Formats: sequence, C-alpha cells, structure tokens
Amino acid sequence: MTPPLRAMKGGVRALQEHVIDEWREGWRFWSVRIQALAVAAGTVFAALPNELAQIWASLPPELRAMMPPAVVRWLPILLGLSAIAARFLKQGVSRHD
Repeated sequence: MTPPLRAMKGGVRALQEHVIDEWREGWRFWSVRIQALAVAAGTVFAALPNELAQIWASLPPELRAMMPPAVVRWLPILLGLSAIAARFLKQGVSRHD
C-alpha cells in the first residue's frame, strides 16, 4: 500500500470514531432534510443578489444597521452546512451539576 493511500485510510478510521453509527441513514432525519432546504434557500439568495437587495431594502433601517449585507448573504449557507455536519457527529453528554 502506498504511503498516501495508507494515510488516507488512517484518516477515514479517525473520522469514523467521531461519526454517529447511523450516518448512512442521515437522509431520513428531518433535521437533515430541513437544513438541506435551508442551504438551498441560502444558495438561491446568493445566486440572486438583486432579489436579495430588494428584500434588504424593504427591511426597517434599524434592522439593517444590525446586520451587514455580506453576513446576511452567506450566513444561512454556512449555518445550514454546519447544522448538517453537526447532525452526523457524536455529541458528548454535557453535565451541569
């Protein structure tokens, strides 16, 4: 086995330790479906900046002052992708004693 292939195989094993057991069934989770829809909506907004500008202009000035336009454009996509990735990772139990 070549060294790059060996390294890749070791990386896959390391990733498997952090992924939930049912990762192949992930498409059945509603959280994944909903977040995929959110990513699709965010992608549409990113692909159609003129429409986003119209929506942005219709918001109250106070709300627009709180959010820069670049953040508004990319935040839904980043949050959606992060949520999908987080759904597949094992979560540690937090203890609040």
